[in-house]
Amino acid sequence: MCNVGENSAYRIYCDDGKSGKDIQHRPAFQEMMQDARDGIISRIVVKKYDRFSRNMREYLNITDELDRLGVSVYSLSEPFSTETKERRMMRNNLLNFAEFERETIAARVADAFQTKARETGFYQGGKVQFGYTPERRTINALRPC
Repeated sequence: MCNVGENSAYRIYCDDGKSGKDIQHRPAFQEMMQDARDGIISRIVVKKYDRFSRNMREYLNITDELDRLGVSVYSLSEPFSTETKERRMMRNNLLNFAEFERETIAARVADAFQTKARETGFYQGGKVQFGYTPERRTINALRPC
C-alpha cells in the first residue's frame, strides 16, 4: 500500500503484480475493504472496473457489500457510473468479458506449456504427479529441465 500522508483526503491501495482473479491473495485490497467496513472510505476510484476484480460473482458480492456500506465505486476509464440499472448492466457486461478474457488467457498458457512439454520432452512446471519429486538437471549441457 502507498500512503499519501496521514491527514490526506485520499489513500492509494497498491497490489502490484497481483492477479485480479480473486481478492484472497491481495493484501492491499483486503485492507481497503476493512477501511470501508470501518467507515474510513466513502468512494473508491479504480482505473478500470476489470482491474478491481476479474471474477464476476466476487465483484458483485463486493459491490453489494460496498453499497450496503454507502461506498461508491468509480472508474476512470469507463464513461459510466453505476447509478442506474442500465449503467449497472453495462458494467456487468464489461466484467463478464474481463472474466472470460482471464479464463481464456489461463487456458492458452496451460495449452502452450503442454505443447512445449510434448515437443521438447522437458517438464515445464506446474503440479507434479503424486509419487514423483521434481528436480532440476542439465542434460548434455543443454538447458535445465
